[in-house]
Amino acid sequence: MNSFYYILQKILNNTNVIYDFTENYQTNMEIIFKDELDKYEKERPLVKILFSIYIHRFKPSDSIKKIQFIWNLLNNVFNNPNIKNELIDKFNKIQRVYFAFSKLAYIYKFKKAKCQITTDLYFNAINIDDPNVIQIYQNNMTYLFTVNDLIHLLTIALTNSSHFFVKPLECKNPYNNMPFSNQILYNIYFFIKQTQTEIPELIHQFFIEEFDLNCFLHNNQQLIQTISIKEYVSNLSTIKLYEYGIHIFNKFNRFFHPEIIIHEDFPKKKVADVMKPFIILYFLSNYSSNYFNKNHATKELHLKLTLFYKYNPFFGRKYIKIIKNELNQPTQRVYFNDSCYV
Repeated sequence: MNSFYYILQKILNNTNVIYDFTENYQTNMEIIFKDELDKYEKERPLVKILFSIYIHRFKPSDSIKKIQFIWNLLNNVFNNPNIKNELIDKFNKIQRVYFAFSKLAYIYKFKKAKCQITTDLYFNAINIDDPNVIQIYQNNMTYLFTVNDLIHLLTIALTNSSHFFVKPLECKNPYNNMPFSNQILYNIYFFIKQTQTEIPELIHQFFIEEFDLNCFLHNNQQLIQTISIKEYVSNLSTIKLYEYGIHIFNKFNRFFHPEIIIHEDFPKKKVADVMKPFIILYFLSNYSSNYFNKNHATKELHLKLTLFYKYNPFFGRKYIKIIKNELNQPTQRVYFNDSCYV
């Protein structure tokens, strides 16, 4: 912020310009504005006085909200319109110069920074010239990421939950464990958009909320929970999916006839693949925090299971057929009913 104060003084044409504000703060203000304050009232540059209040009030080490300060001045009824117009004009000039130098410094640091990571999250080599690869500058280093890796990282952080109670986490760089700044998140969002990759709704809503986690959670809790449940089910092993599928059949067999009995020798992967959509609905109907979504998932689950029992009454059964071989001897042929119509 010392740079901002220095630019501010130059734009205001101060007679005495001080760069180091870290010490003797009160003395610095007196030196800078001594000549102006000694003039007659009618010649006193009020805009300079207002900016002096800003500099005197906020030290470079503080978290300064420049826009809020200017907003307060513009809404001050004691400042006439001419002063307000001059204030806006000066502030715009200061901001343009400050951001121009900031951009120049960023470009210089970016070009001089050493690239730390040149592989994706699966340790596959990636090329910086690939249109699906972005180079991110952070902490004086650069890192290469693919668009799929970034979507994966953001989704994991934003859908973080404990027993389906959602609590989004800060999106971090996995290589240095530092949170991505808003600047980096904006770059990531527009990079994904530029690659013509479909932006997940979760990430788009995070962008709409200006990457504010609290606002994002408050306005999108149901969306986050739904995606969190889907991600959880998608990452389950075949064995766990099979166990949940059998549990659903056992629970609903009493409502339908004939019952669906999965034979113990029936391929577990087939059950897991067929039952995955039903398992998602089952979790939503039991763990959704929104009554209407919970009720909708329950009705949809019952409807789909009704159709499943109707059109696949013998799914999962084992059949043994006796046939004769070339020697006219009876042999057993074992097969399963794995046809599925939903």
